[in-house]
Amino acid sequence: MDRFNPEVLWREMLAEGRDGLTDDEAVRLLDWVDGREIVDGDPLTPKSEAQAIQASGFAAQLVSDDRLDTALTIFRLAIAAFERFSKPRSTDRLDALRSFATALLRADRLDEAETAVARLGALAAGLKSGRDGWDAIILYHRAAIADRRGHQAEAPDLLRRALELAEGAFGPVGGWTDIIRGALANSLAFLGQDAELTDLCRRAALLLHDDAEAARPWLTRLAELLSAQGGSSELVGVQLRLAETSAALLGPLAQFEDLMALGRSLVESGRAEDALEPLGRAVVLAEAQVGESGVDEPGLLASARFWMAEAMAQSPDGDPELIHELYGDAIAGFTDAAGPDDDATLYARHALGRFLRQIGLLEDAEAEIAAACAAAEAAASPMAGALAETLTQLRKRRLATREKGRLFGWALAQSREIHAEDRLSLALAAMRMVAENVEAEQVRHQLWAETAVLLASVGHEDQAMAILGGVLGTPAAGVARARVQSLLAMERLRRGETETAAEMIALACAQAAPDGDAALADLVDALALAGGREALALAEPALPPSLLPRLRDAMLAERVASGDLDGALALYEAGGGASLGPRILRDLATQAAKAGRSDEAVALARRLADTSLDGEAVEILLQVDAEAEAMAAVGALESGLPFIDGVALTARHFAAKGDRAIFARRAGEAFTHMGAHPLDAADLAVPLRHIAEGALDLMGKDQALVWAAGQLPDTLVGGFAQAMGRALEEKRGIGGDGAALEAGIALEHGKELMALGRWDDAIAALVALTDPAVVVGACIHVAETAAAVGDLDAAARALKTAFGRLSGADAQCGRRLGEAVAGLLPSGWRGAFCDAALTKAAGMDDLMVAACHVVAAAHASIGAD
Repeated sequence: MDRFNPEVLWREMLAEGRDGLTDDEAVRLLDWVDGREIVDGDPLTPKSEAQAIQASGFAAQLVSDDRLDTALTIFRLAIAAFERFSKPRSTDRLDALRSFATALLRADRLDEAETAVARLGALAAGLKSGRDGWDAIILYHRAAIADRRGHQAEAPDLLRRALELAEGAFGPVGGWTDIIRGALANSLAFLGQDAELTDLCRRAALLLHDDAEAARPWLTRLAELLSAQGGSSELVGVQLRLAETSAALLGPLAQFEDLMALGRSLVESGRAEDALEPLGRAVVLAEAQVGESGVDEPGLLASARFWMAEAMAQSPDGDPELIHELYGDAIAGFTDAAGPDDDATLYARHALGRFLRQIGLLEDAEAEIAAACAAAEAAASPMAGALAETLTQLRKRRLATREKGRLFGWALAQSREIHAEDRLSLALAAMRMVAENVEAEQVRHQLWAETAVLLASVGHEDQAMAILGGVLGTPAAGVARARVQSLLAMERLRRGETETAAEMIALACAQAAPDGDAALADLVDALALAGGREALALAEPALPPSLLPRLRDAMLAERVASGDLDGALALYEAGGGASLGPRILRDLATQAAKAGRSDEAVALARRLADTSLDGEAVEILLQVDAEAEAMAAVGALESGLPFIDGVALTARHFAAKGDRAIFARRAGEAFTHMGAHPLDAADLAVPLRHIAEGALDLMGKDQALVWAAGQLPDTLVGGFAQAMGRALEEKRGIGGDGAALEAGIALEHGKELMALGRWDDAIAALVALTDPAVVVGACIHVAETAAAVGDLDAAARALKTAFGRLSGADAQCGRRLGEAVAGLLPSGWRGAFCDAALTKAAGMDDLMVAACHVVAAAHASIGAD
């Protein structure tokens, strides 16, 4: 036999496959096949299924050797033979077709691959067993074709179905199941469907729990996904599994990387102490990697020491000297490996600066951060911005520490050198300086807001607008900006400048709109607080449709607060109040009930019954004698205290109507539930008081106590007696809401004393009040009344009292007090007030309280000597 005759070699291959040929013979045969043009009925076509099996196997080997064109030629010959000689359900033919389709995909011959897959599907449909496995393989190939054609969105659904079939046919792991699961993972990753991909990785890692090598790629992918979502206990667990197996599978360098990843995750998830052990092992591995050469070229040891320092810095028992040394060694290592202005070096210096600040070495921290910031700026490093921000914060912290928090004292001392006795300019300069140097962002925004309001109120609206567009122009400052804009709009309205007020509100809406509906809602609330219905009406044309319900709710709430029941109900019936809060809804229903508007009160109470104030709905319904509705509302209350309170309300209602039988029945029901639900005496005080009030109306004090003693368990009799005492106090006008009653009595008494010209007695009556804002406002009223009749001394004493209570009030009170001083007192007195207010502010470490005094001084200073 001529072993160099290609036809002989071909026959040999068909008989014995690739194993029947030497390497030289195989090369000669392939060269010959490559030079032939294969046609239908080609004499090289195998003459039996056995020969077709050998040919397809040879072709598959050629695919592995990257001889695709030759492989496809031989596959076509083999497939033609299978079609002629194979039985209908031949699995060898199916295998050959599947291999052929795979080769066509690798060669990017998609139309031919699609035809092959379709033929494979037609043949698989005739199988009596094993069809699910073939259907899975067919779906896999269809997904691959869709992906290659650019229809990536179609692939996941095909692969999900394929995976389900493969797991049933081949088992949950191995072979085709793993191939299809991997393809699905790649498809989901390409489409960014990370949630499903995460679940897929979790399941794969769980199924492969006993096969560390097979599980590793899935665990690695899962760790990447979880890391992108932020630190978590699951991420730590995954990285721990990787670290446990990496040394045996991949060697010490891979183990180092896994230990580092685990340590970082533990630090970033707040488990710094747990990170010390894996990071310590990473340091040992890195030291071994560096070896005797002492060269840490990739920066492995520097990285390990850096994260060890980070973990120790966040641990309660970390040694500051050792931490400082670790940071220093890390910085030196990064510098040697990548240079002094590399991001890793700058990042480590940033961390060292923050640590030095943490342990109180502010001067050292500032020096470290300043040097790093200069290097970052010179290199145009992305770290420059973060370092500059930290440097600014450090300088603010050093200033606050040095001045013991009394930043207004520092600012006023600095500003006096420039502004001397110009108290208004002095106050404005101090406000700006403190706002620029305060650490807390929220306080900074509040101070800038007060500065802008102050500037606008003294005629510098252009400067106020600059602040609104500058430091208050960020989304984080939205609430403060909305407050300023609302106050500026209100000032224009007070001056009768409706058109310019509308322009201001439209500008405010335009500025808030990019920050979303939440920012616009904050603006609506600020307008409602500052400007009332007129400002809200001006806002309507400038708001998007999504905010109109919130606007209408604010309008309705304003009318409720001002006692405009008709206006509130008209808005409500016109569709306002769609998202009305339960407290406003309650106040509206209560006003309707008191005004005898029973139908409206019942409708509102029904809606209130679906809120957190469902118990108060019962009381409103009873006020308008909607007893059936009230009983239904009680039945819907949550068992326990809410239900007990509802039943007690109905008992009191029927007592007031003189119906002793129903009162006794409902009170008894409440007592029964009190016994069945062990509650604190404080919790039961309100329902017991309701019943006590009813008993007093029906029986009088003595009989009520006797009746209650026969109804209640001994543990509740004392509580009922106390409730009855409070009910009696209220009947005599000395009980009720303590704070509100105290304020009401004091204010009324003060008015009576003012009418008699007894100014000091009126002031004394007000001083006892607990709410500083109420005291300041009432004292201003005393001062205005006294000044109106020419008693400036009394006016000054009233304003001095208000000044004494200003520490608990807000800047709005400071403004009102300053305006009152400016409008009522002589110039010299105003100057003394300004100096006193600024001196007091200088000694305060509560910056917002100090700002209140500075605002008062600024407004009082206008025209003062």
